Amino acid sequence: MEENPKGNLLKNPLVVAYAAIGLLFLSLFSQPQTKDNSSEISLLEGKIEAHNKRIVKMELDTIFNDKSSTALQATTKDYSILESSAGNFLVSTDDISKYANGYKITLRIGNPNFITFTDVNATVEYGEAFDSKKDYQEWRNSLRTVNVTLDKPLLPATWNKFVVTVAPAKEDDLGYLRLKLDTNKVVLSHDYRP
Repeated sequence: MEENPKGNLLKNPLVVAYAAIGLLFLSLFSQPQTKDNSSEISLLEGKIEAHNKRIVKMELDTIFNDKSSTALQATTKDYSILESSAGNFLVSTDDISKYANGYKITLRIGNPNFITFTDVNATVEYGEAFDSKKDYQEWRNSLRTVNVTLDKPLLPATWNKFVVTVAPAKEDDLGYLRLKLDTNKVVLSHDYRP
């Protein structure tokens, strides 16, 4: 009579012990984790949200601390200082009026310098005011820009008016207005050299 080789393996206590240990490990690792990680996940989500808010604040601080452009106030006639590569200017919103499918914005640009600036390029960035409940990058991407060359020079020691039209625009699109000036041509009124 022939002996069953499988039967011999089951009689060996070492093989049975290894098989039992293997089945035990297999049963431990094949069962789904039942530990509740929801509190840890909530904590991590809170930390991510806090970091995102800090990043948005830093980006907004960078925009608003950029002295080469200035925020325009649609509701007041207060002035702000704009620092360009050619010099400092004072900027104020004189009037905003509905025009076709947009708005005409009349700006007063004060030139406190003793220099006349010519070929001045103005860039107006506009859009809805930033809402911290919305995505910052989507808001930045929604902003629109108008580039204009001023039709007159900025005369020294005086307020100079100029009009820029932003279109298409709704009233909500005037919640954020920023102006940047760029020029590299100057005219001095007198030559005092002998």
